[in-house]
Amino acid sequence: MRKKIWILLTACTLIIIIIASPFIWNLANSKEGIINRNFDDQNEEGIINRNFDNQNEEQALITAENTKYSSIASLERFNIRSGKPETYIPRYTEPAWANFIDSKILDYYQAKYKYLQHQISPPKIEFSYTANVTYLSQMRIYNSPGGNMTHQNKIFPWHNNTVVFYDIDNSAILTSADFMVYFAHVFYKNQSGYHQLQPDFDLYFSNCYLVEMELIYSEYYGPLHSFMSTVRQTVVLDQNLVPIWIGIIAYHGIS
Repeated sequence: MRKKIWILLTACTLIIIIIASPFIWNLANSKEGIINRNFDDQNEEGIINRNFDNQNEEQALITAENTKYSSIASLERFNIRSGKPETYIPRYTEPAWANFIDSKILDYYQAKYKYLQHQISPPKIEFSYTANVTYLSQMRIYNSPGGNMTHQNKIFPWHNNTVVFYDIDNSAILTSADFMVYFAHVFYKNQSGYHQLQPDFDLYFSNCYLVEMELIYSEYYGPLHSFMSTVRQTVVLDQNLVPIWIGIIAYHGIS
């Protein structure tokens, strides 16, 4: 009797497994699909790194990303090959180079990045944005001094246009950059407003935030068909989160 019951239970178990196996398989595939979709969604966002240590630094970054650089630097948001004005929203099929970094430009490139990834034959695309925020109780920004260069027994005056961002409290250089290479536009704010700086300045700031930003976007279709837009931007904000020093350079390329 027990043997018959055991055989009957075994048979029932096998029947249940056979009937349920398609559902188990579909469930497994469904879960795997969810994981893959999440992974793809992360890829669709590009590479975005916003680095800050506290809420104040986060607010400094938000302010830097939402400053009206068009009015400060007298630049259009985009440089468009067709020459259409700033009010024209670039189509994803037309190259548009960024002249600075703000939230609208970041949104545009991220949306274009997602859009192109869903095309039948998408190009090789790169979209990355990095922003680092540092609070400083005392900071100095200056150009390192010039000097003389000797060449073929002749002395030539020269100017070292390296901009130095100096942490006074820790007697340390935070970063440095060639003025002509890294900053096509440099502005300083005083009581009368923003003024463009020449490569000869020595400024001191207290209780400020240093925001370093870099945007890279490119599309590669082939050796003779590619497009790139890179922007490096440095913003210093005072304790009231007002931008008081701005440095911008943008690189444009197409083939």
